[in-house]
Amino acid sequence: MVKLQDAQPKVSVAILTWNRREHVLRAIESVLRQPYRPLEVVVVDSASNDGTAKVIEELYPKVRLIRLHRNLGCPEGRNIAMANCNGEILFCLDDDAWVDDDTIAKCVERFVNYPDVGIIACRVLPPGTSAQGEQEDVYTNRFSGGACAIRREVLEIVGYYPSDFHRQGEESDLALRVLEAGYKILYVPSATVFHVSTGPSKRSLIYLSCRNDLYTVVRRYPGLFVPVGF
Repeated sequence: MVKLQDAQPKVSVAILTWNRREHVLRAIESVLRQPYRPLEVVVVDSASNDGTAKVIEELYPKVRLIRLHRNLGCPEGRNIAMANCNGEILFCLDDDAWVDDDTIAKCVERFVNYPDVGIIACRVLPPGTSAQGEQEDVYTNRFSGGACAIRREVLEIVGYYPSDFHRQGEESDLALRVLEAGYKILYVPSATVFHVSTGPSKRSLIYLSCRNDLYTVVRRYPGLFVPVGF
């Protein structure tokens, strides 16, 4: 299993954004308020036309900003963000989300103490919800791509998200490869991310999730378990 180089590894926070200027500024601010260091912030702008990139450059000159020529979708956009991070731990955050106090430090603590954990799944709550409540860590087989921490070396072993998924379902594909490589996914409810639901209609999300999950079954599961005539 991959071990971190020291007990205070560098964390890179990767944020993918598209036309959510006010939201992404709040996301960046919440990261910079985290007491954990060393820390870097990498933002990939998917060709926003609302002035997002310009405002980030003006307000946060130390944030590494990558401008794409067009919107490549969530998985490929996050792949680009993560590939440009320098940290041993990559924390992926949605642009319309923000991290609770000490969330990053809690993720680092788990990675340092559990070298067989490849991904940490954070608890995702709607705004205004109390972060109190469930506190027990449990192993799982799923995580949210916009509220998770990933051990960098694990990505180098198993690869990144599937680039042909524009959005939805890419986490399942990566989770299977991480688990198959012998690493675990740990759900840490005390590591909290607040998320605003501003995405496409529920119907379109359900469609994309089902379609991409089927693609994952065809590509990742042994042929013995794929229904005949699929």
